[in-house]
Amino acid sequence: LGITFSFLWLPWISIRILIIFRHTYEIQRTLQITYYILILKSLIFPLVYASTNSSFRGSFAIYRHQRVIMNTRVWAINEQFRYSNQRQRGY
Repeated sequence: LGITFSFLWLPWISIRILIIFRHTYEIQRTLQITYYILILKSLIFPLVYASTNSSFRGSFAIYRHQRVIMNTRVWAINEQFRYSNQRQRGY
């Protein structure tokens, strides 16, 4: 990310400052291309990171497993309360 910042954001900011002083078409075009690269990077980078980093996939799988266990526990507790309420009311 530090390299991405150095190669994309710093030139983008520098060109943006230059536009304040000089309104040239070439600088504006370069800024537009760099801006599209930044948008593309921000969309693709999380997908590439998630697909290539095995520890990220493992932690997500553990989180999903814990969430499923939590859901089954909540359903079990909910079922117990539902039946206990029916017994108290005499249904």
